[in-house]
Amino acid sequence: MGDPSEELTPDSYLDVVYAAAEERRNLIIVKEDSGEKNREEKTDRRRIDIWWDQESENAGLLLALGFLMNSSRHWNKSFLSVHTILTDDLGEKNVEKRILATVKKMRLGADIRIHENKESRPHWDIISETSADAAFVLLGIHSPAADSDSEKLSPQAYKDYFDGIIDHMQKLYAAAVVMAREQIDFEGLFIE
Repeated sequence: MGDPSEELTPDSYLDVVYAAAEERRNLIIVKEDSGEKNREEKTDRRRIDIWWDQESENAGLLLALGFLMNSSRHWNKSFLSVHTILTDDLGEKNVEKRILATVKKMRLGADIRIHENKESRPHWDIISETSADAAFVLLGIHSPAADSDSEKLSPQAYKDYFDGIIDHMQKLYAAAVVMAREQIDFEGLFIE
């Protein structure tokens, strides 16, 4: 899907998100560069940031998309940077080992960056600051159709969550939000 800040209303995009989740389909919503003068000068045209949310099912699809972008002619001189925000007591080394194992298994050659959030800052502040100069940012979003009732957000809470994502995407040069719902082993696609 295209940029949710143009033409269609955010509610139209939200309807598609719900439909994709219910049908167990993957979804990618792309926000193109803003066309802002001088923005390209401030952007590291070679860096693709991938934000790994440790709680979602999106990691395999996000990493596969990063790999495919990096393999394309336009992005072939780029490098991948995988980011995650520590949100629990797993510890930096355990999280880094898990990410490193997946990145190595998929043969991505990505840089791994772990951001501790000791001050409990909003995640979007960390993402916006860290990825402000990235050429492209891949972010996972939670599905509105959680697999258990205890995980499911109310329709209004999910709308607020989605609207917040759309608002924050505008701070990034170019980005895609990704929702993985199909049961596909994306990591397995890259194993020899």
